[in-house]
Amino acid sequence: SWNILDLGISYYQAKQQADRLLIARERQRKVVNNIVRQVCDSYQKAATAERLMPQVEQALVQAKHALELNHQVENERLAPLTKVLQYRKDLLTIIQKLNQLKHNLFISKAGLAALINLPGDNDFKIATGDHSAFKIPGIAANIGELEQIGLYYRPDLREKVYNGRIDAYEKIKQTISLFPGLSLTGSYNHDSNSFLMNNNWVEAGIQTSLK
Repeated sequence: SWNILDLGISYYQAKQQADRLLIARERQRKVVNNIVRQVCDSYQKAATAERLMPQVEQALVQAKHALELNHQVENERLAPLTKVLQYRKDLLTIIQKLNQLKHNLFISKAGLAALINLPGDNDFKIATGDHSAFKIPGIAANIGELEQIGLYYRPDLREKVYNGRIDAYEKIKQTISLFPGLSLTGSYNHDSNSFLMNNNWVEAGIQTSLK
């Protein structure tokens, strides 16, 4: 037996499931894009930290040495106390900012290690931009074309389009369910009773119903 009404509803249900699959793929693509973007951002920060860390540590050593000299100047009364204390305040502010910068640089490298599945205490080296692979490639397309491509492949927008199609199919399904149902039945029969005139026969029927 075949129900024409159920066949039409099942057809649009299948199209809805296909769109839901596309939505799942767009969400997966969005996650992958976010991971790639996070890795690129973390790499840039870690590469910057790789270059700046020695300079920051050297600046810290110099600032701490200047602080020791400041204490010596105070003890020996070589300069007015107000100037000595003001200079010391400036040095402490610089040391605090350098320590914060050093902490941020260290965190950026640890964040990259977490994204590429390396132990946080692993002292790995980061490739710098001197390699030819890090040169910026030439882009032939103009900004307008790139914006159009970005909007077309944006996962959030594509997901909204698929959801709109799912809602449209749902309206069609509800409309179809208002029509009378039409069922077609058919069967081929056999009976081994020798007294029958016909041992084989075919049955067919049509049935309509309204919910």
